[in-house]
Amino acid sequence: MKTINKYILISLTFGAIFTACKEDDVKEPGNPVMEYHGLPSTVYFGDELPFTVTASDAQVPLSTVKAELYIEDELVDSKSVRTKVSGDTYSGTVSVPYMPYAVGTKGKLRLVLQNINFTTTETEVEFDVEYPDWPYLTLHAEDGTDYRLDRMAKNQYSSTGEFPADLRGILIAPAYGENGKEIKFGYKGDAIQAGGSSNINFRSLLSGAYTVSFNTLTYEFDPKGELKFDDQDFTMVSGSEYESEFYFTEGQTINTVGFPDFSDWWVDPDYFIPIEDGNLRFSAGDGNYRVRADLENKYFTVRPLDEYGEDAALQPDGSGTIWIMGTGIGKPDTSYQPSWTPAKMIPFAPLGNRKFRLTVVAGKQLNSSKFTLRFFDQPGWGATFKPERLTLATDLLKMNVPGKESHNIYLNDGVTLEEDATYEIIIDLTAGNDAGVLTMTKK
Repeated sequence: MKTINKYILISLTFGAIFTACKEDDVKEPGNPVMEYHGLPSTVYFGDELPFTVTASDAQVPLSTVKAELYIEDELVDSKSVRTKVSGDTYSGTVSVPYMPYAVGTKGKLRLVLQNINFTTTETEVEFDVEYPDWPYLTLHAEDGTDYRLDRMAKNQYSSTGEFPADLRGILIAPAYGENGKEIKFGYKGDAIQAGGSSNINFRSLLSGAYTVSFNTLTYEFDPKGELKFDDQDFTMVSGSEYESEFYFTEGQTINTVGFPDFSDWWVDPDYFIPIEDGNLRFSAGDGNYRVRADLENKYFTVRPLDEYGEDAALQPDGSGTIWIMGTGIGKPDTSYQPSWTPAKMIPFAPLGNRKFRLTVVAGKQLNSSKFTLRFFDQPGWGATFKPERLTLATDLLKMNVPGKESHNIYLNDGVTLEEDATYEIIIDLTAGNDAGVLTMTKK
């Protein structure tokens, strides 16, 4: 009986100790209290929306107050502020995005105060988001000139005056209201966005007096002008690049619309020759081509296409074209060299009758003292022109170099091309795709 009582006593003792430990582990939840000091009188798109709260907890130290901004129930920004001292006032801002087509938009600010034991208290406030009503916008052109577009109506801005035919720039709206900040409108990818950094292209057919306009609700702008070869439009693929597919015939005169006179453009002579009145003459063989116009950098790229609208590959009958990868070569200059990236390969211009041409200027499109070239049957890795398929009928080049890949083509020993001289490379497959002859001639 004494033994049983002894065990009971021990059990009661450990039970009491265990219960005391559990009571010690219980954390005081605390009681965080937050006083929110209110919204600004009006909230605008593009604002840095401020929040201010007085935070306290008489029992447990505070941790943070977190502000969450929702636009139409979508979380768009949040900010956490440390709350070190109970009873103090804390402030921060969350960013209201600038959005098109958003009349009647609702916003919600959710504030969560938390102490170190994770007890929270929350408050929410809803509000309307309005559009700033700027008195003007500034069009900052790429040449550094600023043009003022005045407010004509809510969200609509314009200016009439003497402008260049090709006017490119970013639109800048000044800070508006007590919480506004400067907002820039430009292209990002293929669309205008608030915060976009690529130029918007305002194009008129002629320099002189015309009206430039922009709508800050819809992002519509004018003039877009027309950009055409003959009666066919180009389509924008990015902020400054336009593209279209054409069927050209050798010697065809192309009437251009919306382009300058090309005096300060690089125009690839393998495909186009500038002629009178700002038009072009097509200089390659008959066929389908994709033309991309880069208005910002002022050049065209041209890619021969097959009947399905894909990049053309060399066909058994000698149609299609030949492609180049390598270093020290590029169009419009060697800074655009393809290196060993298939997506950047350069096509030969097909001339018909199983002949293909590549025209380069030494020191511009082709390094005059060092390059490595490789010719392919297709726009990508695959069949190449190896020495058994291609004869170099020129003393300027060499291939099948010992210790190097046999299909790589280099400058011959002791050769330096004449700086600024034009060289024409022709590959003739008259005898068949496996019996090519390459010539390189200074023009």
